[in-house]
Amino acid sequence: MPTVASPPPPPAKSDSGRQAESAEILDWIAARNKAKLRTEDPYFQAKVNGMHMAELLEEMVAFHEKRSGKGKLSLTMMVRGKILFAALEAKASTRELRLLASSNRRHLEHEIAISLRADQAQV
Repeated sequence: MPTVASPPPPPAKSDSGRQAESAEILDWIAARNKAKLRTEDPYFQAKVNGMHMAELLEEMVAFHEKRSGKGKLSLTMMVRGKILFAALEAKASTRELRLLASSNRRHLEHEIAISLRADQAQV
């Protein structure tokens, strides 16, 4: 029975080549995790999940006051607003409030996407 030759082993990488490859992988993973964390706020999500409708409405008013006072929102504020309006949309008892919350949430999602694209273009 003929013997089958195994393929030759891949050329040995130098330690510096392995380190460079590992560094690239770690950089990619860190960038992915950073982007994910920038678009989520689990602590604020937990806070909002525990709020009653009156508290959500108070938080919405406070959000709009901050927004009008600052002019431009930070990414953190946009993410928190998106979380807040998603909760309001889910708990709304009237069609009008649901539409208002949905409109605000979609607008903030759009602003977040623009902000993230601008950040990536700078890198």
